[in-house]
Amino acid sequence: MSEETPDNAPPAGSQKGDGEWKPPSDGSWLPKVRVDEMVSDAKGTASRAVEEANRLRAELDAERAKQAKPADVKPVSRAELKLLIDDGKITQDAADAIWEKQIYETAERKAETKAVAVVAGQQRDLMVRQQLKEYRDLVPAAWEVGAKERAKVEREYKALVALGLPENQVTDVAALRAALGDPEVIRASRSTGKNGPGEAHVEVGGGERPGEGTADADGKPKGLTPREEAHYQNLINRGVVKDWKAVTEERKFAKAKA
Repeated sequence: MSEETPDNAPPAGSQKGDGEWKPPSDGSWLPKVRVDEMVSDAKGTASRAVEEANRLRAELDAERAKQAKPADVKPVSRAELKLLIDDGKITQDAADAIWEKQIYETAERKAETKAVAVVAGQQRDLMVRQQLKEYRDLVPAAWEVGAKERAKVEREYKALVALGLPENQVTDVAALRAALGDPEVIRASRSTGKNGPGEAHVEVGGGERPGEGTADADGKPKGLTPREEAHYQNLINRGVVKDWKAVTEERKFAKAKA
């Protein structure tokens, strides 16, 4: 029996039986076919990854191109069109067609811009009217000559006009907000009484305020806060309460009940 030489020696850990070489059983050896399959799988995975990356890049480029705004094209002037005609690059008819097309497109853009401005203006006017009505319902004293609320609003209005704001209803709303606060805050500060939402909360339990319990010549209770006075005036205007005398009686009844 011939001795094995380093050139024809089996791999380390291999087994011999019946004179034939057998692969090791410890899993350290792979057949060439299996190695080729693994290499092929790896190449396929890498190829698919490259394809997916290219697809995603193409979709991203397409989305960017879709969202990109087209660059504004500078109109061609009459002088530039004349130079093109003189150089023989375009005919007079072509120059006239270009000029007419530019006029039409300019008019179309101006009409679209004007339409957008009109719609925006209408929406703004509607919002202003709604807010004015809201303030009138919440604080009617702001429209009463001589009332503290009205004087406060007028001071804010003059200050805003002095700062450069126009004398219009938008500035009216700004002055009302500056003087009286946010309508939501005003509304939240009022509780729901027997006459429904918006009735001012009657303060009880702390004793009468100075002057409370007496009335002016017109029957208006003394010691009312500006907010209470505006609220009761609103109730009288709406016919919910007959007059200031009825307000006085109602407040006395509410305090006695409390």
